Amino acid sequence: MEDPLTSDSFDAVGAAGDTGREEALHRFVRERRLRLAPESRFLGESQRLPIRVGKPVTQEEIAEHLGISRGWYARFEAGAPAGFSVPLLSRLADMLLLFASERAELMRLAKPELMPIVSRESADLYEALAVVRRTVKRLWRATSEGEVLRVTGEEARQLLPRFELIFVRRTAAREEAQFPKPGEESAARLARATDELRRRFAPEQAARFDALWQRTPAGVVLTSAAYPPETVRRYRLALLEYGINWDSQIAAHIRGSSVVGGTSTRPFDVSEFERAMLSAIADFASLALR
Repeated sequence: MEDPLTSDSFDAVGAAGDTGREEALHRFVRERRLRLAPESRFLGESQRLPIRVGKPVTQEEIAEHLGISRGWYARFEAGAPAGFSVPLLSRLADMLLLFASERAELMRLAKPELMPIVSRESADLYEALAVVRRTVKRLWRATSEGEVLRVTGEEARQLLPRFELIFVRRTAAREEAQFPKPGEESAARLARATDELRRRFAPEQAARFDALWQRTPAGVVLTSAAYPPETVRRYRLALLEYGINWDSQIAAHIRGSSVVGGTSTRPFDVSEFERAMLSAIADFASLALR
């Protein structure tokens, strides 16, 4: 197996590179690999071997999917200088399921000489479109409703990095998959509070939720103002018990009685771009469920 084709050797890059930046790059990549979900069936667009599903993603597995040697990649994560080509960086970002902002940070750390060429806004849009493209491919490969909803949540997590908690909920079945923001203590508390609230819902309250979403076209985004006032009040009280002041929640309807959305304890205005991304994800998931 060949090492990646770049114009720089280990020694050349090490001699010319900035040590602090290189250390940050190694740490950045290693931490993102370790946060990948063991149960994921794909690394980017590449399907994992069945025997590896359920196990942590290893250096060897990343190297195999990138088409490079395991020794080269292991040395890189351990701190050896390395030169990456742009196509290889893009494939690595796909496998690590990086947020749009994280993909820009990876490029800044690995290829700082390229950053002045492209504006931050253009880079964010380009990376978001790349994630949407990957989302469609993963949804079309899904073989069950459960897998469609899990992929939807994983991809929404990448496209909506400001939300501390991403959720995919089947209202009729009273089931919810949660995707907290990595490393955020408040996100974990938010998830626990949400679980507690769902347990408190009476059957008739769950039925009202189901009816609300059944009336909502697929892909339409609703804010907390669309929910019954009593439900919003109960939700706020449940969060306060966990020391959380709830600020925002939005969700988009997926075909049937499922929704994908995000919520946060931090005040910020949901941008039109974020609404559009959430709506697109819900639309693609609805099509995959037909």
